[in-house]
Amino acid sequence: MKKYIVCVISALLMLINVLPSYANNITSTDVSSSAIENVIQNEVIAENGHNWSSLEDCWTKDQKNLLASFLGNTDNEQKTVGLFNIKSAKISEIKEIPLTSAQKFSDVNNLQEEYGNVKVFYVGIDYKVKSESKYYYNGVNYRLIDMVPENNQWKMAEMADVSVNDFAAENIGFGSASEKIAARIDQARNKGLFIDPSGNVIERIPTDISSKNTLSSDTSAVIDDHYPPTSIEIYCYNSNNYEYYGLNSPGVCNVDFVFYQECVLPNEWVVSTSPQEDLNAGAMCVKMFGWYYVYYPKFGNLNADLTDQSTNSQNFIAGQTNSTANGAVADMSSYGLQESNSAEIFPTYYRAGSEGYHSGYVSQDGSATLANEGYDSLQILQYYYNDSPTTNNEEVDLFGIG
Repeated sequence: MKKYIVCVISALLMLINVLPSYANNITSTDVSSSAIENVIQNEVIAENGHNWSSLEDCWTKDQKNLLASFLGNTDNEQKTVGLFNIKSAKISEIKEIPLTSAQKFSDVNNLQEEYGNVKVFYVGIDYKVKSESKYYYNGVNYRLIDMVPENNQWKMAEMADVSVNDFAAENIGFGSASEKIAARIDQARNKGLFIDPSGNVIERIPTDISSKNTLSSDTSAVIDDHYPPTSIEIYCYNSNNYEYYGLNSPGVCNVDFVFYQECVLPNEWVVSTSPQEDLNAGAMCVKMFGWYYVYYPKFGNLNADLTDQSTNSQNFIAGQTNSTANGAVADMSSYGLQESNSAEIFPTYYRAGSEGYHSGYVSQDGSATLANEGYDSLQILQYYYNDSPTTNNEEVDLFGIG
């Protein structure tokens, strides 16, 4: 009898060892990277097979709702945009990276506060698409994926484009041939051109100088300076927004970039009590956050750069502007913010809390305090962004536009 029991236990153990480990059944947040990777693998497998219900199950509740609204819109399928543009998908490379390395590209602090834990993966996905765009090209596309525990299950919270060159510079990339190709694509992207692996221009970001400068398909002809986009693609989930743009349901809206800033700032900053220099600093944060994600979209799967939701983007409410906020946007219209040494723009994170000196996050409360102490807008921005993880430990400065 004892021998029989031992045999049964041994057989069960063998069966457990050969069964696949699905991360969506995790009951603890302390699990191996390989177990969490299964969720990412499952999502990409679902992309490849166009199994949208399985794909949605890999995401957090907020993201699942956005995806459901996109996938349920027959216009998106007919236009073959976003996820509907994918012919095939397969992970070619994947690795977990330190949170300190991810902070420039992802708001990991906010995710940690909301979910208690976050793990970040750098992933190369080999896509074949029906039509190349700024969101997908044929070949290995690189994404940064944030994983969080929700209801005792690991879920995807974000899957954004990423600067491959920054990963290479920090020696945390793969060093593969496909990553080197992506690095050349990234170099052009930082100047407003989207190219494919062969160097052909897929798309140019419309800028205020587009009528003055004609860029050839030769990427060596890319202009040396940053110029702001004239528009930004926003996935409008708020009914106020999609109705404002003449849609009957959630969808992508092409939003004038200045109008976008004017409609975000009064919904992110306390305009009525903000000192002018604080409000100007806020205007720069709002502007450069949007600008960065035009270059490195957060929501390519929705065919958009950002959404109108404050939980994952910025709080955009179309038409809700304020004359004081508009004045701050105008005050900062001739300037941008960049890392001093590399001259690259970066995501200008900000939060309501008391973020500290060189934290990489502007504190909206602290910014007002600094303004009242005599700091100008640049000094406020430098107080928080200089020598921080968000800026690769570089200092920041303004650059002129136009």
